[in-house]
Amino acid sequence: MTKYLVFLLLFTFPFLGTGCQEIPYQSKEINTTQKLTFTKTNGTLKVTEGGESCLLAEDAIDYETYVSPDAGLIAVETLLLSDLQIIRVYRKGANNCFRPLPHPLSSQAWHTLAGQKGFAMEEVDHPRMKFLKWVDTNTLRINLSGETQTSRIDENMTFKL
Repeated sequence: MTKYLVFLLLFTFPFLGTGCQEIPYQSKEINTTQKLTFTKTNGTLKVTEGGESCLLAEDAIDYETYVSPDAGLIAVETLLLSDLQIIRVYRKGANNCFRPLPHPLSSQAWHTLAGQKGFAMEEVDHPRMKFLKWVDTNTLRINLSGETQTSRIDENMTFKL
């Protein structure tokens, strides 16, 4: 009886590894972001999750949403005027509603870049922020573009939230 069990284990063990390799990997992002539904109407943006609806913003022409891999953050490209585009970031709170971060990414990003490049914020014409990608669950990559009288701005920046 013992010889039979040992033979069975030795014979089936090599096949266990190959059987496991055939199980397809399913991303967490696909499963978690399917729960969130965004509604854009008359300048407002709402997010719904599990029947609960939260107002994100109500002051823009258009919105484009990007959910972090763990669905705990939402980056929103917000078109305020025809030539002013910013990114707002919202974090899921204790009551499962998304709230804006305490320090707006838009002002933080532009002030950081102005300090690095040596220009004043008032000098920038047509400031735009473009979401590029989520680097990980708390880090995103954006592009800042615009013009000053002396130069053109086109910078990619990474921010840890």
